[in-house]
Amino acid sequence: MIRSILILLTALVCCACRSDRPTTSEAALKVISYNVRYTGEPTTDGENHWSYRRHASINMVREERPALIGTQEVLAEQLEFLSENLPEYEAVGVGRDDGVSAGEHMAIFYRKEAVEMLDWGTFWLSPTPDSPTMGWDAACYRTCTWARLRDRASGKEFAVMNTHLDHIGQVAREQSIRLLMQRMSELMGEEMPVVMTGDFNSTTDQPIYAPLKAAMQDAREVAPASDPRSTFNGWGRGSGVIDHIFVRGVEVDRFEVLCDKNYGAPYISDHYPVAAEIRF
Repeated sequence: MIRSILILLTALVCCACRSDRPTTSEAALKVISYNVRYTGEPTTDGENHWSYRRHASINMVREERPALIGTQEVLAEQLEFLSENLPEYEAVGVGRDDGVSAGEHMAIFYRKEAVEMLDWGTFWLSPTPDSPTMGWDAACYRTCTWARLRDRASGKEFAVMNTHLDHIGQVAREQSIRLLMQRMSELMGEEMPVVMTGDFNSTTDQPIYAPLKAAMQDAREVAPASDPRSTFNGWGRGSGVIDHIFVRGVEVDRFEVLCDKNYGAPYISDHYPVAAEIRF
């Protein structure tokens, strides 16, 4: 009799413990969008040169431990440094200038134990998106790296798109958003969950965002715990909410501008990383 009671009590305790834990489908994934800032010239960035702050990027990733990071302005040497110092992550992406290694990489980093890579590619934000070309009135080559992945915890397949819109060309930004939506439909269909990260070089209250907002939600706007603060800091001399995370087919628990922590440098970049916690 006593043995039966002990077994019953043990079972009740175990059930109580399990009920307090999130189920597999409830587990959140953290996604970060991060404009790393080019290495630049020592005379231009001074004490904010990459050589003085590169360790801060490593510290940020280790502390925040995101499943995914959409990066912008990453040059080949920076990509190599980040990859070497973050062995738990893999990165995909190509140089925008030649489709191989020259120029900015729109690299997507993914934590291997959290997600599985299924497929990926890059297209250019131009009328000829399948080859390295400059689009419309843009000042630079601009690209989007996309990936289809599987969340290891839930088994859910989803996609990530990571981009950087032009900082000069207004037509280029408008047409790039239209192209992003077209390619999302072609590559991911209408049902697959999608997360889009990027430096959009503009605020989302502009009319050019209408096609994007018709298909996706702004994580900053829909998260119950959100953060309206500026994402561009200009080494303490600028401001602007221009780094965004958009979602389709997922819930957003939290959105945050990562500007409160000291990762080991006065400024981790001239942009603050932004983070969203999502769940399927």
